[in-house]
Amino acid sequence: RESSAKVDFVAVVDADTLQEELIGKKTLVYAACYIGDVRMTDNVTVHQKGKKRQLRIKGG
Repeated sequence: RESSAKVDFVAVVDADTLQEELIGKKTLVYAACYIGDVRMTDNVTVHQKGKKRQLRIKGG
């Protein structure tokens, strides 16, 4: 049986600024997908403990 789920998009952004290219101490991961005709969305905030680091994300 073929799955009817299809990923619409996934975004990984800085939770405070919503910038996609620079990820800081709090990161927001947001995703949307279709299951059949229904669009589902969800998000989670990831907190980094300790010294603040930044990660640059390059789109593809």
